[in-house]
Amino acid sequence: MIRKLTLMLGAALLSSTIPAAQASTGPLPVRIEVAPDLRYHTIFRPAALPAKGALPLVVFAGGGCRNAGARFRELLSEVASHGYYVISIGEIGEPEWDANLKNEPRYNGRPTKTDVSQIDWAVDWAEAQNARKGSKLSGKIDTSRIALMGQSCGGVQVTDAASRSKGITTLVVLNSGLFPDDRQMGGSEVKRADLPKLALPTMILLGGKDDIAYDNGQANFDLLTGAPTFLASADYGHRATYFEKDGGLFGTVVRDWLAWRIKGDTAAAKRFTGADCGLCKDKEWSVRQRGL
Repeated sequence: MIRKLTLMLGAALLSSTIPAAQASTGPLPVRIEVAPDLRYHTIFRPAALPAKGALPLVVFAGGGCRNAGARFRELLSEVASHGYYVISIGEIGEPEWDANLKNEPRYNGRPTKTDVSQIDWAVDWAEAQNARKGSKLSGKIDTSRIALMGQSCGGVQVTDAASRSKGITTLVVLNSGLFPDDRQMGGSEVKRADLPKLALPTMILLGGKDDIAYDNGQANFDLLTGAPTFLASADYGHRATYFEKDGGLFGTVVRDWLAWRIKGDTAAAKRFTGADCGLCKDKEWSVRQRGL
């Protein structure tokens, strides 16, 4: 990764301070926890690490650049329950905090915003833990299969990280897009002029014309000329359904995109490929495709 941060390796993982979302659709119970050497991040993972094989890595950046790594716990628990190691940038927050933002988290003077460098930090940490002998995560994270995913401000942050990073498998941009004036968010430096250079398979999800990111997301699709790209929009607004059980309708699309692009699931691919794709035929969604 380009922006290296010094990592303190070898500390044991701490217990969860908030419960995982209940009854996700995947077969694996989920644990939410914090690593003391990754304290500005929140981890969602299967409660039992695999005895054989390794979990693909998903790094997530949330909306508003908020320092609140568990805010999207319904969506991220759903993803983790299908066998992914998910690192969300931002602190885990207080147990009393309502994930639907009825109450703001109390940070007692700690940072209130995330920075794009935390995405690099998360990938570097996972790679180091996976490679280090004696680590509980040794051989447990498949760092050859990495998804960067972000919502709103987080979508800008992961686009920035993807534009600089090697070894990323897919980019997922939720209710987001780079601005025409190239304004920066959350430490990002990526510009619209950089988008044609991206070659990563990319999915953009938008919440219809009432989504404040709608125009930017559509314009970004037009500029991603070098990348296999899928855009789908449904009229749910900027927050979409991520705070609903299992991430709601949008959560199913995220789950299936990762299953296809990360795990090679051909059944999941049918929702996205061809003129008669599953989402193409669903009247709730409007779809654009390129290079899939």
